[in-house]
Amino acid sequence: MVSNIENLEEKLRTGYFYYNKFGLFIKSKVKEITTEDNKINIEFEGGQVETTLSKIEIIEDKTNVATRFEWCYKVKNSFNEEMGFIGHER
Repeated sequence: MVSNIENLEEKLRTGYFYYNKFGLFIKSKVKEITTEDNKINIEFEGGQVETTLSKIEIIEDKTNVATRFEWCYKVKNSFNEEMGFIGHER
């Protein structure tokens, strides 16, 4: 989990939400980030995800996507399943 929530929100707003599974690839600009208590809502063009801050994890590189990232965060649900990731391309 990232400790500085304001910096995390600001960073995520500049990124894209990615979903990649079995031949399906979605890339969508993040529109808004809201946090309340331990919850985070990530709104992007065409949808949104909601999870807890403890399920946002920084990762070094997303190997199943050809693009390299300046930064990248994995987004998981309460069952610890990956829902996608948010990154900023180099």
